[in-house]
Amino acid sequence: MKIYKNIYVLSLILVSILMASCYESKDVAEEVVVDPSEFTQKLLLEDFTGTWCVYCPGAGHAIEKAVEDNNRFIPVAIHYHTDSNPEEMQNQFSESIVNEYSVEGFPKVYLNRREKLWPNDYLVSSLESMLNRYAPVGLAINSNLTGNTLDVTVKVGFVTETTTVDNYKLVVFLLEDGLIYPQKNAAIQDLPPIIDDYEHNDVLRYSFTNVKGDNLPNQIADDHRYSKDFSVTLPSYIENSSNLKVVAFVVDKNANCLNVQVANVGANQDFD
Repeated sequence: MKIYKNIYVLSLILVSILMASCYESKDVAEEVVVDPSEFTQKLLLEDFTGTWCVYCPGAGHAIEKAVEDNNRFIPVAIHYHTDSNPEEMQNQFSESIVNEYSVEGFPKVYLNRREKLWPNDYLVSSLESMLNRYAPVGLAINSNLTGNTLDVTVKVGFVTETTTVDNYKLVVFLLEDGLIYPQKNAAIQDLPPIIDDYEHNDVLRYSFTNVKGDNLPNQIADDHRYSKDFSVTLPSYIENSSNLKVVAFVVDKNANCLNVQVANVGANQDFD
C-alpha cells in the first residue's frame, strides 16, 4: 500500500540516507526523426532497500512523493539482503550493483549515481533545481512483449553540437511495480512494525546491459543518434508482465548519469 503519512517522522529517517554512492543485442542504424538542440533533464534515484530494513519505508516515501510532485524524477529500487535477513526481491543484478559500488548501510539513495543525496524537508525543491541543468543527451524507448519474449529498442540522442564523447555508457534496466511483500517498519509511526501488504514499486528485476553500462561509440554519427536493440525471455520470477517498465540512462566516464528515461513495456516513449 502507498504511504502518505507522518512527514515529520519521514524527515528524521531520511537524514540517515547517505551515499558511500539471457539476452541478445545488436547495433542498428536509426533514421533521424527529431533533432532537438537540447533535451529535458531528468534525474535518476537509485534506492538501496530491503524488506528487512525498518527505516526503508521512510526513504521510499520521500522518493514516491518526489515522483508525484515531478515525474522527471525516475526511481529504481535495488533490493538486497544481509547475512541474517533474506530478501525476496534480490537478484543477481541488484547484488552486482551493491558489490560494484560497495554500498553499506540501508536505506541509501544515490542521485545520478555520483551525487550525495541529503534528504530533508526541502527534498523536492532542492532536487528540482537540478532539473534546470543542461542535458547533453536524451533517450527514447520502445518495447514490445510477445508471449514471454520482450524486445526493446533504446535510442540515444546527442545535442547537435556534439561530435565525440569520452567513454559514455548505456545502462538499461527492467523494473516491476506492484509487488506485495511484508515490510518491516520503524519509520512510519502510524503503521505497524510489520506492514503485511506493503506495495513495492520500481523494483529492479533485470539488466539488459552490464549494471555499470555498455560502451557507446566515441564518434557520434552524422545524425546524432545511436540505437540498440535487446531481446530477452522474461525471467521466471516476474510476477505480472503488465506491471513492467524499462529504464535507460547514459553515464559519462566518471559514472555520472547524464540523463535518464522510463517507459512502460508496450509503450513508445520518444525523445523529449
